[in-house]
Formats: sequence, structure tokens, C-alpha cells
Amino acid sequence: MKKNLYIPSLEEFKLHANDSNIIPVYREILADTETPVSAFLKIDDGRDAFLLESVEGGEKWGRYSLLGTRPRFIVKGAAAGVEIIEDGQTRALAGNPIDAVRALMKGMAAHATTGIARFYGGAIGYIGYDMIRHIERLPDKKPAELGLPEMYLLFTDTFLVFDNVEHKVQIISNVYLKDGDDADAAYKKAVEKIDSLAETLKKPYCPAKKPNPASPYTGEIKGVMPPSGVIPPQSNFE
Repeated sequence: MKKNLYIPSLEEFKLHANDSNIIPVYREILADTETPVSAFLKIDDGRDAFLLESVEGGEKWGRYSLLGTRPRFIVKGAAAGVEIIEDGQTRALAGNPIDAVRALMKGMAAHATTGIARFYGGAIGYIGYDMIRHIERLPDKKPAELGLPEMYLLFTDTFLVFDNVEHKVQIISNVYLKDGDDADAAYKKAVEKIDSLAETLKKPYCPAKKPNPASPYTGEIKGVMPPSGVIPPQSNFE
């Protein structure tokens, strides 16, 4: 019997859809000649992306490395609420940013898949120190000089998990299902995303060549004769 390349199979995927609306589909490939950094350089398209390394005990390199790009949606938080950016569209939610994120994630019921890395989806990013003012009463006397969001979270459906022990990569695509979605079409789309990343990893990394800035020099070399009666300086070395 031929082993299924993608886990879970389509039949198992449909069963999971009865009690979950986020179902991870994944495929394993060998990573003998790949590193997390080289893979990141291949998949990074200059937009929102991440590479997370794990360290144990402050000195020992951890087993898993996580990387991905092109988030499904982005959550940017500020003092007055959050902005959710999805498919190029932005919608605002007023109120406590932490409550807004909690409400957003409340409706996400992810299937607990075995054989997969412990972290296979969720919010990746940062929550700044100033978010504490939505939890405790603290003075806010200094202006926000950096102009950065107080919260910036990426929800990426498809990403890579490097297993640095077994030298394998799990390419994971989390399928977000809504009422009325076609399970067969959703599964097929996840497989296409996985295969696309697998093909990207097979290709050699070729950094994009940037055009040289306009140069004022024409390339013509001209000699300059010293004025009459002036002796050019001599070298101190013979």
C-alpha cells in the first residue's frame, strides 16, 4: 500500500472538519543540505516574515526552527484598539487590544494533530511593554518616540518547521474552514501551498541583483600633466 505523502489524508481531513475549523496538513522532506537560514533566504519575499530559533539552557541549540512568510492576516495593536489586515483590506476594532485578540482567537478551534511539531500555528510577533497599561494602571508620561505598533502579530497559515535532530522539514499548511467551505477544495489548496514551498526549497538561492547607481564617470582615463616647472613628488620607496 502506497504511503500517503500528506498528513492527514483527505478522508481523515474531512472527519477532523466535523469538530475543528483549523486543520493542519503537512508533508515531510529531507533537509540534509539545507539550513534554516538558507531556507529563509529562499522563501523571504521582502514582506512580513519570521525565523525563530530555539535555545535550551541559554547555550544549547534547540531542536526546532520555525520560519515563514506571507501571513494570512496581521494584527497591529495600539492604545485605542487593533487593526486587522487581511487580503490587503484593513478593519479596525476599538477597545482593549488584548481583549480584541482574545476574541479573535476564541473562535479558532485547531485540531490536535499527532506526529507534528508542538507549535504548528498561532500568533507570531511581539507585544510591547506599553501593553501592560491595559492590564495595570501605570502613568504614561513619555511620548511614543519610535512610532511602532504596541502589538504586531502574524497569523501565518503555511510555514516550515526544521527538525535539527532528524534533519527533516515539516511543511505545514493550516486550513481555516468556514461554514459552507468545500473541504475537498480547501485540502487541495493546502497541498498546492505545501508543494510550492517544497519546490522553492529545491532551487538554489540566487540573490536579486540590484542595478548599479548612475556613475558620473565615463570610463575614459586621461593623464594630467603637472604645470611647467613643477616636479612631481617622488615616492619614499625605492
